[in-house]
Amino acid sequence: MKPIIPFITLAVLSSPVLAEQVTPGNMPAYCRGMAASDFGTKPTYIKTGKLKKNKDGSYTVSGTYDGKDPFTCTYAKSGEYTGLTRGAAKPSSKAAASGPSNAAINACNMFMKGEKGHVEGFNDLGNGLFSVTLKYKSGFKHCEVTNEARVDKFEDL
Repeated sequence: MKPIIPFITLAVLSSPVLAEQVTPGNMPAYCRGMAASDFGTKPTYIKTGKLKKNKDGSYTVSGTYDGKDPFTCTYAKSGEYTGLTRGAAKPSSKAAASGPSNAAINACNMFMKGEKGHVEGFNDLGNGLFSVTLKYKSGFKHCEVTNEARVDKFEDL
């Protein structure tokens, strides 16, 4: 009789990984845990603010590590955790809202075979490099790109 274990292992390894749905009441605590993991510390050193529901139905939770390093956790409208961005939130004034160029966003879209993504948020990493969260029909993606349209990283969130 042949062992069944290899077939079971194959079935488990080939199952799709589903994104975790988080209820709004649990989003600040979940964010605290994700931030603690990202900063390599315990959740007791992470402080989070109140949950904010955005106009598009998505959610954000802002916080700090050790009272100094700001971050923001983002969730899709469905409650799916979409990522953590380090750094202060961008001001809403037009003067301070400079971000990735259209050419940079188009370079990210090339990885999705031309599908146009909606910019959910970005961080200026310095030296013309941006960390951009894009929303596509298939889900959220993270793209690190320069304004010269050089993509350094493109991945699922």
